[in-house]
Amino acid sequence: MNLKRYIQGFVSVAVLMVAGISAAHAQPDLVITQLTGPANAATSEAFVATVTIANQGSSDADLFNSVSYAVYLSPDQSATIDANDTCVGWSFVDSALLTAGSSTTADVALFADASVPTGNYYLVAVADMDCQGYSKYAESNENNNVLVGDPITLSSSTLQYDLTITLDGVEGGLKKMSPGDYGRLDTYLTNLGPDTAPGRTGSKSAYLVAWYLSTDTTIDTSDIRIGSYSGNSLDADETFRFWADFMIPVGTPNGFYYFGAIVDYTEILNETDETNNVALGDLINIR
Repeated sequence: MNLKRYIQGFVSVAVLMVAGISAAHAQPDLVITQLTGPANAATSEAFVATVTIANQGSSDADLFNSVSYAVYLSPDQSATIDANDTCVGWSFVDSALLTAGSSTTADVALFADASVPTGNYYLVAVADMDCQGYSKYAESNENNNVLVGDPITLSSSTLQYDLTITLDGVEGGLKKMSPGDYGRLDTYLTNLGPDTAPGRTGSKSAYLVAWYLSTDTTIDTSDIRIGSYSGNSLDADETFRFWADFMIPVGTPNGFYYFGAIVDYTEILNETDETNNVALGDLINIR
């Protein structure tokens, strides 16, 4: 046996094995490198921040995936997201833009609803995260995904708008339905105010509409919800008519029910009149 060749071969195999192990353990490292936004924003009004996200790892982001990032309002400059922070939107970029060593910059539309206290905050962005806290990637460093950005002052919206909702009949004039049946309700959304009512952004809904079944003429969120819709913006005095899809839930007890609807049922808008958000519809026999 040629000892020299044997040793050289052994060394070559060892190098290949180490290289293979290194390649197998190569991972992306997703970070936010820049986060800028306006100095001022208002509740119930969309605003825009600019985010730069980078991959400083030794591996590309998955070519057949996307890389998400979430933006929060934080009362402090801590790089840890906690219960005091409010997610105001999230978005994603094409993972093909985040090969190892690459970065990309994008604008994201954000929205702080009426439940967020006014005051002074910092914008905070988190790479590989959405507003539900879901992440996709195993990274070489999981402790550097957060960046604290610009300070921002949040005030109450001065917009004047008033959303109302009315219901017409069920498509086809149905008077009887069964659990599991699908149908459509003739629905009208109107903005009575002089200003445009905000609608959904790319990552967050400004307001939600829900449809219900109720055993009485009082419609509220404790009734049986049969459908929901994420609303678009409405200009002053604009009415949007559409057919709302719904399903009678399986297991609904037999009986007579009223259809109902509530606009902004999650109460995240500041309206000039909060007393006209409920509509009562026709009676239906469920059996």
